[in-house]
Amino acid sequence: MSYVWKALVAAFLATVINVILFYIGDANGAFPEQIMVMSDKPLGISNVITLSIIGTVIGIGIFAALGSVKVFRIIAVIGLILLIYTPYFVEGRTTSFIIYLELMHLVAGVITIWSASRKVRS
Repeated sequence: MSYVWKALVAAFLATVINVILFYIGDANGAFPEQIMVMSDKPLGISNVITLSIIGTVIGIGIFAALGSVKVFRIIAVIGLILLIYTPYFVEGRTTSFIIYLELMHLVAGVITIWSASRKVRS
């Protein structure tokens, strides 16, 4: 499987699942308009789509540059651990906001690691 194909698969799956998570979270009040994230705007579906795609493509790009699944997994897990702290920098955050944002980070990270680790079948 080429790196481009891996990036497309990861971006598509992460985006679809994260959009679903966003709508579930939004319906449960996890993303109120008062919580400002990027450019002092509330978290919206466009942020979720854009960042899901960018994050997974960057992840596969790092994998392509490294060429080693083992090293990539280590770096990806470190990156996921660092992403745990990002919601805590958002002012006015709620517990549900943190939970849903962490779930979206985990989805994108796990899918990227899974996609990068897949071997080509003949």
